[in-house]
Amino acid sequence: MTSNPRISAGIFIFLCAVFLAVGFGYGPLITSDGERDYDLSKYLLSTKFDLFEFFRTNQDIKDFHEMTQSEVNYILYYIILVLTLLISPDQPVYFLIFINCTVSSYIFLHLFKTTSNSSIGILPGILILIQFMTCWEYIQWFSMTQPDSLFISLSALILTMNIRVFDPNFDTNSSRYFLMLLLISVLSFFFRPIGIVFSWWLLTTITIYLFWRRGIPLSTAFQCVIGMFVLALIVGTVLIHDPDLLPFGVLAKPLAIYHNEIFQGHVVWVRPETYVTGGDDIFSFLKVSILRVCYFFWFLADDFSFGHKVLNITFFPALYGFAVVGLYTACAATRADRMQISGWIALMATACVLSFAVFHAVTLLDYNWRYRGPVYPALFLLSAIGVQNVARTFMARGLPLPAFVHSLLKEAK
Repeated sequence: MTSNPRISAGIFIFLCAVFLAVGFGYGPLITSDGERDYDLSKYLLSTKFDLFEFFRTNQDIKDFHEMTQSEVNYILYYIILVLTLLISPDQPVYFLIFINCTVSSYIFLHLFKTTSNSSIGILPGILILIQFMTCWEYIQWFSMTQPDSLFISLSALILTMNIRVFDPNFDTNSSRYFLMLLLISVLSFFFRPIGIVFSWWLLTTITIYLFWRRGIPLSTAFQCVIGMFVLALIVGTVLIHDPDLLPFGVLAKPLAIYHNEIFQGHVVWVRPETYVTGGDDIFSFLKVSILRVCYFFWFLADDFSFGHKVLNITFFPALYGFAVVGLYTACAATRADRMQISGWIALMATACVLSFAVFHAVTLLDYNWRYRGPVYPALFLLSAIGVQNVARTFMARGLPLPAFVHSLLKEAK
């Protein structure tokens, strides 16, 4: 089914139609960050791509927009914005929406095909696409002049490549493949600053892959991975609590900002309803960090519209519930090789979710939860595995299931 080019083309066109309808129907919406990014992109174009001149002379634009981040971390996104200015100088924002929707559709199609052709099966592949089309917290970014949509697509691309690593036919001597993953992870740091988290995810994925290849029990690997992230949360919090522990004043300025936020008990940035009593002791810092991990997955806010709240209440409890089921059932299965590989892939996806959750727990958790965006592909994969494993349990016990679900489960490898 997935190898049929007509079916692939049909899925791509359908995804484009849905995403473009949302993008052009809801937008375009020019955000304050979007105005800043377009002003810097126009200036980059005016310098004729002289990067040295651009970085040396753009301070006035940064000051006007009160930009505190380094523009180096967005330079690849600025190049895309320059492309929209060159191709559609009168309506560059509309062309940006077109790029967001088509690029996302193409990458999600390959995620679907990779998942369907792997040991996971075709049903999770279909469910992943459905979740991408129905998650408002994701599809709203198509309409906005923000890098979030393309950055989430980049996360989906890395997830797709990581799934292929756990194919039994994968060339274990293919150093080029891992170098390509490393290159993409490094380049993502020049698309958005949080791209640095992809490198940590890649390191964890390689660790999980080595566990798998060396026959380490999945349960042991699970405990090691969870231990790694608990340790990372503690070490990260300690460094934020006492930035002087890093030599030569490395990252002194951002660490001072993060220290002050946690010291004041700020859990979600600019959301006072989430603030707690702060303190300068390490336990107060750990309390805020742990609360941020919890709030990283929260999906309601006082200023959300009624419709927004309804959509999130309908979507996220099911997403998280099935994601937990997917991780537990995949990692608990020890008899079937297919389920074992599914468990390793689920563990790899969990590493993605925890990488971003821990990173934002010790740095900054944005007020509109946009920093959660990069984990959606991995969460959707875990949730889809959970739905499939529940359906398999129903089928094994002779409980009623729709005929098409029976058919899709039988197609699974």
